[in-house]
Amino acid sequence: MSLTENLIVKSMSEILKTPSPKRNLEWEESFLKSFAASEVFLRSDAPFMGPDGFSYMDVTTDKGEQKLKLEDFLAWCAHSGVGLVLNLQKNKTPDYVFNYGMLWNYLLRGSFVNKRNTKESDNKNLDPSKIGSSTTLLVHKILEGYLPQYVRENLKEFLLSNKINNTKIGLVSKGDQTDYELLFYFSASLKLSEKDSKTLLESLSWFLPLDYNVAVALKDDKSLHLEDL
Repeated sequence: MSLTENLIVKSMSEILKTPSPKRNLEWEESFLKSFAASEVFLRSDAPFMGPDGFSYMDVTTDKGEQKLKLEDFLAWCAHSGVGLVLNLQKNKTPDYVFNYGMLWNYLLRGSFVNKRNTKESDNKNLDPSKIGSSTTLLVHKILEGYLPQYVRENLKEFLLSNKINNTKIGLVSKGDQTDYELLFYFSASLKLSEKDSKTLLESLSWFLPLDYNVAVALKDDKSLHLEDL
């Protein structure tokens, strides 16, 4: 192992010694950078069901038999619709839990967590046009660089597994193009309560990067250019 690799492993080892109560945003930033450059080993070939009802792969930074080529492994996770749990131990909180959205965001943008309100980077992926005569609300074409096709398919599969069909989506922002919302429209026949809608949106957020905002469109408004998921 090279000197550089030794320093990376030591850095990760030191980072994970930090007690859970002291793991703040600064800790998370250091951890994610170190994790992306560290050796990671697969503990099980099959996903397991987490307490939140989503599927995860179990990996460790300790030595193991199946050393991962991280980017290839994350690509498999992204297409399979699974998250990642690091150093899972019985009756203990794992060192870190990656939701599905964090994994495909890393593949797409080289970062597990995006910085919020990055207007320049957002505009590379969006094609804004005004909604009617509105000067404060913009509707955007949802491009592959914002929501890849394989992510759409995993979202659709999740909704179908919950007997939710014919979902439509749209993307809107305010006039300054800093706050984007991914709108989901569910058939009026579904008759979701406010509580059910909130729960469903929280579940859908698991599939998306942490900075993506989600909302429910109350009707299939033609001005929102909603499209089939």
